[in-house]
Amino acid sequence: MAGLMRRSMLERRSILARRTVLAASALIVAVIVALCGVAGSTAKAEDKRIVVARNEGFHPLRPLFRLFGAKRRDRSGASRKTKRSRGTARRHQQRPARQHKPAPVAVPKDPDANVVLVVGDSLARGLGKGLEVAFADSPKVQIRSWVNGSSGLVRDDYFNWPTELRQFFAGDERVDAIVVMVGVNDRQRIRDADGSHQLRTEEWEKRYRARVVDMLKAFAASGKPVIWVGLPPTRSSKFSADMAHFNDVYKAEAELSGVVFVDIWQRFVDEEGRYTRTGPDVEGQTTILRAGDGIHFTGSGYRKLAFYVEKELRRVLETGAGGVFLPGLNADGTVGPKIGAVLPLTGPTARVGEPLAGEETPLAPKEDSLQNKVIVRGEPLPPETGRVDDFGWPRR
Repeated sequence: MAGLMRRSMLERRSILARRTVLAASALIVAVIVALCGVAGSTAKAEDKRIVVARNEGFHPLRPLFRLFGAKRRDRSGASRKTKRSRGTARRHQQRPARQHKPAPVAVPKDPDANVVLVVGDSLARGLGKGLEVAFADSPKVQIRSWVNGSSGLVRDDYFNWPTELRQFFAGDERVDAIVVMVGVNDRQRIRDADGSHQLRTEEWEKRYRARVVDMLKAFAASGKPVIWVGLPPTRSSKFSADMAHFNDVYKAEAELSGVVFVDIWQRFVDEEGRYTRTGPDVEGQTTILRAGDGIHFTGSGYRKLAFYVEKELRRVLETGAGGVFLPGLNADGTVGPKIGAVLPLTGPTARVGEPLAGEETPLAPKEDSLQNKVIVRGEPLPPETGRVDDFGWPRR
């Protein structure tokens, strides 16, 4: 009996051991199959990673994206390029085409056209070109330029403007009005028999002012109306400070001599009064007005500069009211009375050599003058093309 019981227990243990081995074998096989599947999926992921890595670049969290199967948004260069091109095309569609006013066609000048002489330095050269454009369609006005780009009032040993002007006016050249713009080269010492004088010191100021007065006396010898154009602001703050100081000298002496002074400073600064390279041109379109050196102007800038001079010049040519010079009035040789310039209050002034108006031959306005058309005839001012009061049809 005992033997049977021992045999039964051994058989049970053998069966249990076999089952355990089978279970373990099944578990091992399952683990092996699982590992093979992971290896295969990893190999496939590696293949995909190699392809994707060429387009996506490095990312520190990419292994986690692969492990959890996350898909990132396509950021390829082609997509960015497509979006950029679409955005650029959309902006170009929204931006209105810039309308340019056609340049005036130059017409032949009349033999008796008013001759305007532009004198000065390199800024005057550009101003002269701008005035040529402004009066291109006017047969009654002819612009001539006499400039020396490196000249000024300090280096009279290089070019002496008062002396040259006196010699010019002593000749037979006909001039009806003068526009002067000079001073951009004068930021330097004045050297004379008394030594060298530093810029904007008291001694420098006295000598520089005397040279401005001497140039005004040379203009007075011609008996012609003169327009003195001020200097513009520059990119350099120190340079601008000197230009503003020169303008104060020019304006003070010009007003004492009956010369029209055109201050252009505020026309070429921003809202805070600082130098700006861009701004509205004569057509109201924002464009580049100043040259790369921060001193001179572009073609559009010179045309805008000429616009402000043109208004005064037309008035001077129309009425002759550019100031009456009285050379030799004072005993000390200065030009003009101490009280200031003598300006006409009624009607145009007579030109040199013409008889004065009196009761026998009253001075009448010109038939084709703007004053006669508007004040005497009552005709309306001609509207500017595109302005709100331009009712012409069809639209120009």
